[in-house]
Amino acid sequence: MAPASPPSAALERPTGGTTSANTNITARTSSPLTDERGRLLWISAARSGRTHDNIAARRDHVLAHLRAADLQALADLGLRALDNDVLDPVIVTDLHASRTHKLTPGEKSANYALAA
Repeated sequence: MAPASPPSAALERPTGGTTSANTNITARTSSPLTDERGRLLWISAARSGRTHDNIAARRDHVLAHLRAADLQALADLGLRALDNDVLDPVIVTDLHASRTHKLTPGEKSANYALAA
């Protein structure tokens, strides 16, 4: 019978990155792409929790993969600046209001439809 390992050796803790004040567990995130039924099509590699969605999508070349597959994606405002192609957008995000541009009722209803 093999000797039992001590409890501290059973749990390997990652080093570096963002950690909680009480633990040494590093936050990791990944970005999934699903179809309209929620089935998983693709998932990115696990990245540090402090990596912004926009940066992760650029590093994973999400736009190129979507264009190659002739697909479009709905996304939140975190990916707003990722796709600047106005004539043929691949990433569709909701509309953003600013101090100088208030959303019209039609733009607000489009945001509600995208959020559903």
